[in-house]
Amino acid sequence: MRSREDGIAGFYVDLPALLTIMIGLSIFTVSIYSAHASYLERRQQGEMSRRLDNFVKELRNFQYVANSPGVFAADRLSNLNTSMIKETYPPDTLRFHYRIEIEDNSGYQKDHSVSFATSETPTIRDVYAKSTSIMITEGSGRAHLARLTVYIWEVS
Repeated sequence: MRSREDGIAGFYVDLPALLTIMIGLSIFTVSIYSAHASYLERRQQGEMSRRLDNFVKELRNFQYVANSPGVFAADRLSNLNTSMIKETYPPDTLRFHYRIEIEDNSGYQKDHSVSFATSETPTIRDVYAKSTSIMITEGSGRAHLARLTVYIWEVS
């Protein structure tokens, strides 16, 4: 007696191979999508970090209050307000909102700490921050050590 070799199952024999190929293609597609999304996110973070660095450099040289880079005059700093900053650095032109904080760390009786914001800081979106040291000079020749902290986030 001779056995048949043509098979009874027919095309059902190919289903496991077809299923394996489909799963492999699905995993490959998801991994390509994930890698691309990760790349775009890193590129966006790099762009926002570059914008933040440039903005901090500009603020350290802000002609309205800076005698020289990173040295702010106390009397001009006390006259500074949000509308002056927004006029010089409009958020729509910069393509980001910002909050600027100057914290006087001198411990002297007169505190020159100030804060300015273009809008409320979001809690959900990515906020990028950078701090740098500055000096605040008074007319009496006294200099205060201070910290300039800048937060930026994208305009929605």
